[in-house]
Amino acid sequence: MQHEKHFTLEEARQELRHIRRQVEQIPKLKRQLDRLSYDPYTKRYTLANLDSLKPYPQAMEELAQIVTELQHKGIVVKGLDEGLIDFPHKRANGDEVYLCWKAGEDDLQFWHMLQGGFMGRKPMSEL
Repeated sequence: MQHEKHFTLEEARQELRHIRRQVEQIPKLKRQLDRLSYDPYTKRYTLANLDSLKPYPQAMEELAQIVTELQHKGIVVKGLDEGLIDFPHKRANGDEVYLCWKAGEDDLQFWHMLQGGFMGRKPMSEL
């Protein structure tokens, strides 16, 4: 198993109710960082001459706090631009998969294999 913690569908839906607002902040914070020419993946300004001139952006601190809190709960952050998160889940047959949610969606409606990614999402009815 790749993940220690697994969520049932109901646990993931319950957790989503608590973290929805935080996750919906992720794309907004990412856009703020983009406007500042700051790359959250490398934690550097994309224009080299800005690194010595500008402080660490507040939006990066907020983003890092949200991502860290989600990771501590066992939630996997997959996409900053779209607010994409995955909840590790174990199917009845023992396969480890992700329950997938993207900011703006009403509910957890999709899942995918660990290697399948967003493009391999399937409806919950096929879980």
